[in-house]
Amino acid sequence: MRVFRKIRQIFLSENRFSKYILYAIGEIFLVVIGILIALQINTWNDNRIKNGQVKSYALKLISDLSQDIQEVKFIKWEAEAAYIRLDSLINYTRNLSIEDYKNLDFYVLTYNARYRPYSWNRSSYEELKSTGILGYFDNDSLVNRLVKYEAFTKHLDADYLEDIELIRDANKLMHKAVNFNYKGNPLSIRKITTPYQVDEVEIIDFHQTDFYKELEQQGLDFINRDKKLLDEIINSYVDLKFNFRTRYNSELPRLINDAESIIKLLENVYLIDDIENGKIERYKI
Repeated sequence: MRVFRKIRQIFLSENRFSKYILYAIGEIFLVVIGILIALQINTWNDNRIKNGQVKSYALKLISDLSQDIQEVKFIKWEAEAAYIRLDSLINYTRNLSIEDYKNLDFYVLTYNARYRPYSWNRSSYEELKSTGILGYFDNDSLVNRLVKYEAFTKHLDADYLEDIELIRDANKLMHKAVNFNYKGNPLSIRKITTPYQVDEVEIIDFHQTDFYKELEQQGLDFINRDKKLLDEIINSYVDLKFNFRTRYNSELPRLINDAESIIKLLENVYLIDDIENGKIERYKI
């Protein structure tokens, strides 16, 4: 800056005003260029930081969503297994007279007819919203899908509350009629439907299983064989059966599909370079 000051003084002392003006303009131009370069460097640095944050949260979202998918797949199986048991119970009572009803069949077909509560992984998405980093995701389709996904998980939470209330009401009625006082390990009863990870959930011929024959030998009968009460029990499970079918056949597959679509979009928009360079692996759906 001392050099520039001397040049200005020389131009002024020699009355070379026109050259001084040109020099001043040049000096201003250099200052402006310097400011623009500094601003550009700051912008590049900000973009680098933002891109790093976007990639970091994209990976976190993928991790959260993949955990949701695995959890929901198991809940879907539980809801389908419960539906099949209740459907079997309703068909069972439809084809028999009340005198032929067996306490053990009611016990087996309604055992654990429920699904576990959801455990959503929302921490990364909540951080995105609270910190404002969600605004760095410059993809309207992705943001809209994330918003809709969160809204749908809350809808499923409300559905669960409705289902658990119906389950409690049905169980109260069941305990007025069915004798549950069987000796032995009740976990064996879960084996009347095909296990988790089997493509299609089916009910087996549980009457031929060893655990059923052992329970049958205990000779327990209904506490109350009143027809009106048993009809109320069946009716209480009709609503549950419908809800379970809606969950496993429609809502939960939709949620899984939405989560997988968001994961693909995150990878293709924000992580594709790292995937192609082998820095990270694509999530396996």
